[in-house]
Amino acid sequence: MNVYLRYTLFVLVLLGLGAQAYLAGSVLKRRFAIEADLAKSVVDASKAIEAKSKAEVEFTTAKTALASAKLGWGNEWNFPAGGQVGAVQVVAGGNLNVSGLGANTGLRAVDVNGAPSDPAVHVFGFSPQNQPVYLGEFHAPVAQIAATNCVLVPSSSVNLEDINQDAFSRGIRMRAEIPAGPRRSVENLAQNIRRSVEKRDLAIENGRRQQDLNTAALEGLDTRKRELLGDPNGPDVAEYPEYRVGLVKALENLEEERNAVQLSVDQLRRLVKAATETRQQNVESLQQLASRLERSSTRVTQRAE
Repeated sequence: MNVYLRYTLFVLVLLGLGAQAYLAGSVLKRRFAIEADLAKSVVDASKAIEAKSKAEVEFTTAKTALASAKLGWGNEWNFPAGGQVGAVQVVAGGNLNVSGLGANTGLRAVDVNGAPSDPAVHVFGFSPQNQPVYLGEFHAPVAQIAATNCVLVPSSSVNLEDINQDAFSRGIRMRAEIPAGPRRSVENLAQNIRRSVEKRDLAIENGRRQQDLNTAALEGLDTRKRELLGDPNGPDVAEYPEYRVGLVKALENLEEERNAVQLSVDQLRRLVKAATETRQQNVESLQQLASRLERSSTRVTQRAE
């Protein structure tokens, strides 16, 4: 009986210590993982914001440089702000309905191998700082060129994001052609603009993704905090009190339970020791009585003889 009691008490102590070590390790592991994810999200977000700013600077620089090459570009049509000479309306697909530009103002079909072809029109707007901004190359379908109006259709090089009514609110300048040298520069600049736009869009998308990751990381951090510190709205499960009180409080409660068990074990040890001592005393007393009885029996026998 004594061996079984001791073994039971020893197993209880080991189970309490093992549970404490497991829960403490889980808490530390979760904490380190959360801190690492949050730090990575902050670094990635900073890089994305820096890339976005750099792409926007390149985009603005390319547009400004484009305005420097403007001499010897053929017919020119100006539409001051307010539509004093003509009006430009943006319609579906980035097409422009232009009033004030047509056959009477010099817009005519181009002869290509004896057949009329759509003339090209290079469109410029103005920035808020009143600097020319190249919006791209359009073509005017011959069938839609009237005396004083036409329709301009954007080419593949036009960034449709730039084609909106606000882009023409500060005035418009249109040119029929661009010399070979400046044209190459314009094409290169247009390519740079497209690349800058792509970089900008990519940076914006990366920034959005990083923001989503950062938001998810913060949500995860909040979840881990609730796991550690408790959640009043968490499920009330008797077998898992940490769902509501948190791992920290659950560990504290477990430590208190362990201390209570250790105290009970200590008290049982003391009782066992006292019982063992009492039993030993009783055994010794019985042995002494047995010895006395044996001696008394011997004496009686001798007298009888």
